[in-house]
Amino acid sequence: MSPCKKRELATLWKKEGLENVREAELTATLSFACFDDYWQPFLLGQGPVGAYVASLSNDARSALEERLRHRLVQGQAHQRIEMQARSWTVKGTVPQP
Repeated sequence: MSPCKKRELATLWKKEGLENVREAELTATLSFACFDDYWQPFLLGQGPVGAYVASLSNDARSALEERLRHRLVQGQAHQRIEMQARSWTVKGTVPQP
């Protein structure tokens, strides 16, 4: 997803003529009761990742699910998952004529 990296939004705002542009990082902890709680929204096509998952063949989607399951919970079906999410916020002012 673009712009999602540090300085990308601030650069875009400056390019469009905004002044006094400041950027800050926002973080939040995402908690999921288990892997299925994490995985199910992707199957509904939510967001860019969900759209990607929906575009996969059944075999590719199953392979991705198994890789993620192993990576996140090492195959333990009911293990809680917590991860950090990051986003960027930008503030600027419109130049005065």
